[in-house]
Amino acid sequence: MGKDKLDIPLWKKALSYLTEIRLEETSSEYHSILAVNLVKGRHQLCCENAIYSYDDKYDNFRLAFKALQFDKSKWESVLVLGLGLASIPYLLEVTMEKALSFTAIEIDDVVASLAQKYTMHRLSSPIDVVIADAYHYLAVDEKKFDIITMDIFADDVIPIKFQTIEYLETLKSKLNPGGVLLYNRLAMTDFDKEASSSFYHKFKQVFPNSDYLEVKDNWMFVNDKSFIVKK
Repeated sequence: MGKDKLDIPLWKKALSYLTEIRLEETSSEYHSILAVNLVKGRHQLCCENAIYSYDDKYDNFRLAFKALQFDKSKWESVLVLGLGLASIPYLLEVTMEKALSFTAIEIDDVVASLAQKYTMHRLSSPIDVVIADAYHYLAVDEKKFDIITMDIFADDVIPIKFQTIEYLETLKSKLNPGGVLLYNRLAMTDFDKEASSSFYHKFKQVFPNSDYLEVKDNWMFVNDKSFIVKK
């Protein structure tokens, strides 16, 4: 896919530190509202009830990446499940200063177009964007990866098919030896925490040595606790 870029004027970036600026609002087959805002100089993608991306302030993954032992690992390839505005590639390239290659699976072509327009032209990392349902794509794709980030939501809900033992086994099969899986879940409310705690029992069945990180209002499940920096 080509990279249609949009450069934000400096005056607008400066103004965004005083007030949120709506850059664009649209919709798609999967989202009744997709709003791109400029907040404190950063691009934020919001749907009706959730923030899908926020540049380097996408704190759930920012904090999770900082907790991983990158220096002791030879990770090179990344599978991004749920692209948003490409905050995950942005964080890994710009914040973590890692040279990696990305394959991103995004079901919504409108979201993918917004990612190209607002973020991907600012990155030098190779990013192969595939418009597909990740569940079906992974069932037939044979590639393996060093890092897998699972960040698929329909608004603020993870579809049930992405919470099954079968799907977790599929994710496991896509990891290279020594690879790391980060599975993002909400933990904002008591209901969220109860649901995520229940899911963790499934996660432990597939990844017995797993652990999770409390990152803001989310829990980030990690397939192997040895990848987490000891405090």
